[in-house]
Amino acid sequence: MLKHLLVLASAVAVAGCANVFSSAPVSEPKDGERARLRGVIIPTGDSSRWTSLILVDQNVCGDRPDLPSGRFVDEHTQSKSTLYKKRSIGMPNGMHGMMTKQTWGEMYIRADQQVNIKAAHFLGGAEHCDATVYFKPEKDKDYEFTIDLVDNVCVMSPRDITGGEVITLQVSKRKLSCKRDETAKTRKSADPRIVKAIKLKGGSCVFHELDMNPRIVPEGMKEGEKAFTLGLKCTLKRGTDLLEKSKFIAPDGQQYNAGGLTVRDENGSSIYEFSFSVPEDVDVKKLKYVYGNQMLLLDK
Repeated sequence: MLKHLLVLASAVAVAGCANVFSSAPVSEPKDGERARLRGVIIPTGDSSRWTSLILVDQNVCGDRPDLPSGRFVDEHTQSKSTLYKKRSIGMPNGMHGMMTKQTWGEMYIRADQQVNIKAAHFLGGAEHCDATVYFKPEKDKDYEFTIDLVDNVCVMSPRDITGGEVITLQVSKRKLSCKRDETAKTRKSADPRIVKAIKLKGGSCVFHELDMNPRIVPEGMKEGEKAFTLGLKCTLKRGTDLLEKSKFIAPDGQQYNAGGLTVRDENGSSIYEFSFSVPEDVDVKKLKYVYGNQMLLLDK
């Protein structure tokens, strides 16, 4: 199945593109999660007057200075930036088969990282028109971006060619929001840290026991659920609230909040018993106990 998308840019020179025309090749990530990118320049038919260029910027949000923008594929006969020109990394055929007449190249790009693809046509050394798009590549996918000149207008055609199927790639002509990337980084940095003792302003708690046959069942327990209690041995100031932030997290991310709390004395220590209810098919031994941003090891 073939779908086609044209990204048109008005025939107006954009300041800055000509300056990048003499820049070095774009940097390529050597490891980590990557996707593959092919750039294809459709010949204008008059190489003595026309030259074309495709640029790649993987540092759109300013958080990847190790992947600076630069030249990817170009037709300039005097260009020294030929690192990716006619270079194959095993991508499947796209719109143009073996691409014998086109100028093309293939490279790796960082996956899940916003990328800016720019392309321009130059007439007699001066920029005639350009097109620019933004998208976020996915891990292990293959993408092809073609630049053509149609009725004196720069036309960029972005496609997903993963597995040899050529389909439209949804892109944006505007920079995507970087907030999502920042949120992901914040979420990663906020992952619970694994501890042997929970630290609180009023003291600390360590694991005491896990009881699968509790004396008390949590309030609101439903049919088809089972109960268990978690006992913590704590040294706390009176009035310290542990119930609100106590929860178990399953491997699939499902959370189970404590349904009740009792406190008893045992050999001079305070035992805080939290009651939980979960579906009967849940393996309690695979659950992780989290208090705030601390994940407690459930062993002595």
